[in-house]
Amino acid sequence: MPRFFLHFTDGDRVIKDPEGLELPGASAARAEALTFGRELVARQEMDWSGWSVAIHDEGGREVDLIPLPDPTPASARAA
Repeated sequence: MPRFFLHFTDGDRVIKDPEGLELPGASAARAEALTFGRELVARQEMDWSGWSVAIHDEGGREVDLIPLPDPTPASARAA
């Protein structure tokens, strides 16, 4: 199974995933990035505004770049 690395970046800084995850493919890596990103933002340990998950394959190629979700509830954004 291929290995994917979920690095976090704000365009200037990068928090690298040193181990990666074995996943069946790029679609599974995207789903994992979305789930992990939502969980990370929900913890509210830091301001993740402007950060994204950069998904890289074993060869170091960027497969996708997923923006982290806005932590503000939709109802508060509409107000």
